[in-house]
Amino acid sequence: PRTRRMEGIWEIYQGNSCEAKNYSVRVYENDEFVDLCKSVGFRDVKIYSDWAGTPYREDAEMVIFVATK
Repeated sequence: PRTRRMEGIWEIYQGNSCEAKNYSVRVYENDEFVDLCKSVGFRDVKIYSDWAGTPYREDAEMVIFVATK
């Protein structure tokens, strides 16, 4: 797999205080995520660049997967 982890720190502000929380998120390549979806019974997996349903572009700021179970 080509998965990797992205790690960082969330800063949570409440009033005059700030709390730092570490996070770790697994990141998948698009084709890996599609394969994962299909391996657990999803089909017809589509990938979009925004909530308006614009076809996915490599330069998109987000990626949205829609699949049917």
